[in-house]
Amino acid sequence: MKFDGRKFTWLGSFETSNNLIYMRSDTPCKTIHDVTKASEPPKCGSTGTGSPSYFMVELLNEAIGAKFTVVTGYQGGQEIDLAVERMLRDAFAKTLKDPDLLAEAKKKLLEIDPTGGHELEALAKDVLSADKDLVDRLRQLLGK
Repeated sequence: MKFDGRKFTWLGSFETSNNLIYMRSDTPCKTIHDVTKASEPPKCGSTGTGSPSYFMVELLNEAIGAKFTVVTGYQGGQEIDLAVERMLRDAFAKTLKDPDLLAEAKKKLLEIDPTGGHELEALAKDVLSADKDLVDRLRQLLGK
């Protein structure tokens, strides 16, 4: 079916959609210009090829020579955000096994003894739910 979009009367849209591209701060790309010069294309998550999160990134690739790789198949923005968090967690775990890091720590007599997120979360909950009298007593003992 052929049609000329210029001959349509546009009624409106069910939503106003603001699209945004964000990068983790530990990536070498700090500006969109950096993305055009990237040796390894940064990845962007998308729900599919018919979504703005796909075609806006592809438009940047075509229009300004950005080098994004679009990974499709996510259910939505929350799932994309979780994928970014998982990458951070996986990178953290990989770093803790890095032989160079471990050798440097050993040389400096530093102990690498990581604590997982679940354990830290449980500890934080315990601290935040501590008895008020205990907290007041500790403040007194610490002179605060």
